[in-house]
Amino acid sequence: ALFGVWVLKGEACLSACALAMAMAVEHGVRGAERTRRYVEEGATLGFHAGDVRADLRQAQTTLGDAMDLTYDIVERLSEVIQAGAAFVTGVVLARVLGPEALGLYAAVLAWVMLLVSISQAGLTPLLVREVAAERQAGRPGRIHGLLRLAIGLGTCAAALAWLVLLTRLWAQGLPPCSEALVIIGLGIVFFNALAFVMEAALRGLGKTLMGQAPQLLVRPIVHATLVFGLALMVTEKLSPGAAMALLAVAVLAECSCAAWARWHHARPARQAPVETDLPKWMTALVPLTLVGVLGAFSAQIGFITLGLWSTTSEVAAFRVAAQLTTLAMFGYAAVVAQNSPRFSALHTAGDPNAYARAAASAARMSFGLSLPAALILAVFGQDILTLVFGSAYAPAYPTLLALCAQVIALAGLGVAIPVLVAARQDGWLVAVQCAGQALHLGLLAYWIPSHGAAGAAWALAIATVAIHGSLVALARVKLGFWVLPLWPDRSKPA
Repeated sequence: ALFGVWVLKGEACLSACALAMAMAVEHGVRGAERTRRYVEEGATLGFHAGDVRADLRQAQTTLGDAMDLTYDIVERLSEVIQAGAAFVTGVVLARVLGPEALGLYAAVLAWVMLLVSISQAGLTPLLVREVAAERQAGRPGRIHGLLRLAIGLGTCAAALAWLVLLTRLWAQGLPPCSEALVIIGLGIVFFNALAFVMEAALRGLGKTLMGQAPQLLVRPIVHATLVFGLALMVTEKLSPGAAMALLAVAVLAECSCAAWARWHHARPARQAPVETDLPKWMTALVPLTLVGVLGAFSAQIGFITLGLWSTTSEVAAFRVAAQLTTLAMFGYAAVVAQNSPRFSALHTAGDPNAYARAAASAARMSFGLSLPAALILAVFGQDILTLVFGSAYAPAYPTLLALCAQVIALAGLGVAIPVLVAARQDGWLVAVQCAGQALHLGLLAYWIPSHGAAGAAWALAIATVAIHGSLVALARVKLGFWVLPLWPDRSKPA
């Protein structure tokens, strides 16, 4: 048995047992005769790794790095849970709604999510970038001012989008088959926009896990629980309005959790005197808002144009194919969420070599995680559609093939967006996005009438290659390195 631990100044004791026993010591206190745990100031107490190779036994890390790794692992697990819950919920909805009702639900939901994105567009990347930069510079007062501005603008923008759309719908008359869908969807707009803003603030503060937990865990788990519960209790087909109401409850739960987490983790910044830099923030917000609006337009325009120019069955085919490819996009989304604050800090630190290595590493990780999943879906997609969603959705396979190509392109080229946002190349981002979305809309108008959902999917794939390929070239010109899944020595600044 271990009787006691005494470590004097200048000496070292590398023993896990000694470390555990000495945890309660009052460091530097004389009088070893009165305690069996005494570590003198200047002594070293730790433990060795007996089963580790000899050349690695001197490797060290900081407690912060170790905890960051732990948080990263937990965050990835949370994203897996979110993707799984969302996918299973989508499968249940597809089966209990049927193709026609699912198409109507998806078409209205596309408008809702477009309004959500527009109402908070610009605020999310601004918060992640500027809060991370101010935290790196050690200015908590600026963080306090930025958080106040973002919450105020997010609230006003969400309320304005809600009121404008509701007024217009009342003036023109609601479509009789979708009144409940639209009214409930308006509530989702307000609370979801606020949740996105608060989650972005948490990610900028370095609380990436807490910033994504409401969206990755709370919302999908609540939504899945409600959908499964109602599906078990109701024997008839679920109505689109009831499905939208279940989503609204889940969004409200997400917003509540995000509000509590932001209030709790932003406490040190709130205690600092408020400092503002409105000209800088508003100047940055305008182009970021345009980029966000264009990105939201790109994400939802396929559903919206299919709803306008095709049938609800085609909308349903596009939705189930998009749900499957969302699983393949998990790697890209995780890499971007994790690396956006890191890119901002590296750009602020002014180390182009480290910036280039981080960008290349993120691109390789994104591509490596997404490619195998996309190829599996492309090869076995028709069987998967029939097995998971039912034989009524088997005609969605051509749409799935096109979306798999889009996922591969996005995973390989898409890391350029957070890299350029962190480098404050907002004007160029807006220009490229505008040109790309014009191309996207033109392709949709040309292909949807004749090819339906498959045409919409190929239009998205081609637009993705054009937009993100141009952004990769822009990063090479402006930053001096390629944001591609290349080896590190191929991505050094010119």
